[in-house]
Amino acid sequence: MSIRVSALMRLLCALLAMAVLSGPAYSQENLPQVERDKRTEFEIRYWFTNSRASVNATENINGPEVRIRAGLGLNSKGAAEARYNWRFTGRHKLKIDYAQLSTNSGAADITLNLGGSDFLSVDNIDLGSLRRAKVDIKQLKIGYAWQGIKLGNRIRLGPLVDVRGILFDASITAPSSSGAGDAVDSDSGTFGLAMLTLGAEVSAALHRRVEVTSALSFIPIAGLGRVFEADTAAKFSLSEHLNLSTGYRYLRLRTNEGPNFAELRLRGPVIGAGFRF
Repeated sequence: MSIRVSALMRLLCALLAMAVLSGPAYSQENLPQVERDKRTEFEIRYWFTNSRASVNATENINGPEVRIRAGLGLNSKGAAEARYNWRFTGRHKLKIDYAQLSTNSGAADITLNLGGSDFLSVDNIDLGSLRRAKVDIKQLKIGYAWQGIKLGNRIRLGPLVDVRGILFDASITAPSSSGAGDAVDSDSGTFGLAMLTLGAEVSAALHRRVEVTSALSFIPIAGLGRVFEADTAAKFSLSEHLNLSTGYRYLRLRTNEGPNFAELRLRGPVIGAGFRF
């Protein structure tokens, strides 16, 4: 009798293991080949950015209220980015991203409303002979994604929560007010933003060696400022450990103070290479 019970227990355990490992919900077999074998990834990416900033502010100049709207074209040098992804189960993913870029001012479109009068507009002002601004931006982002919703055997999606800190190192130079030769006046400062954002992430296994992932962050929960970010990339597994990726990324940062706001928009294609282990 004990031998039969022992054999029955082994059979039940074997059936349970088969159900867990090969069942339809979150099975290892339904994951892409590159994720069944390797769950940790380190990735280096480069973002070819096209950037622009805008400001909408109200100021009092010698009494009358002046409404200023300015759009500033920025010359970006691109952004280098390092990423660490850890999928510790089929549903849960931890993401750590670090990126930095440098940009400087090019031309501006400025609109003024002087004390309720008609708007005065000047487009495409060359800032070379006026003030020149340079901004270095560094961002650290830590995110958690729960992809607990499945559509068939190839698509997984779910909420994404990320916390990010952004550091701005800005400097402004202008011809000296003294008018002495080539002298310039300069000013610089450092300031930062921190925010907690809710979004979503979806992954689609198009092939056993190809996966497309799209991450959206757009609902502010806490912190200074608002962010909208969309990052979509296709990854191609070349070998057991190496993969290449290409995609497109859009990032908009906005801060408000009463009726005034400042906004920075970055967009462009990305390429990268990753190592899974």
